[in-house]
Amino acid sequence: MHSVQDEMIALTSGGVSITNLATAIAIAMAASAGPTDGQTSGTVPPQHDLVVSVTGIESVAGELRIAVFDSAEEFVDEPLAFAVIPVEITTAEWSVRLPAGRYAVAVIHDEDANGELNTNFLGMPRERYGFSNQARGTFGAPSFEDASFELDALTGPRVVEVR
Repeated sequence: MHSVQDEMIALTSGGVSITNLATAIAIAMAASAGPTDGQTSGTVPPQHDLVVSVTGIESVAGELRIAVFDSAEEFVDEPLAFAVIPVEITTAEWSVRLPAGRYAVAVIHDEDANGELNTNFLGMPRERYGFSNQARGTFGAPSFEDASFELDALTGPRVVEVR
């Protein structure tokens, strides 16, 4: 398992750009500090391992950028969890503990490790990418509904093929 980096992924209709969002880390740290807004501490919801298995890696170069989203409103803009993993073999696995819920995963194989999805003159990706449920969008990312799945105690590894 790899640690979460202080970079976040943002997918746009013209491709993918990576932005540095230290704010997301501050939010995550604040959330782990305990309840706010007058909430009282109660039972912690059970945590489950979300295991992401990445296939379709054609070259052992660069890095994988994996992002997990938990709502349609934040899909492709504000990941709940994020990791950058060096590509050392043609498959990869990453896991994160999350409460039961609905999630979607996006993966980019950033072959040149430049922090962005390279595109051609038409804006079509030149690097491989994929989403959970093997969802694909027509001109941009798929919908959260197409890429999302329920995470619970029975959820097995989620395979994301980059292509």
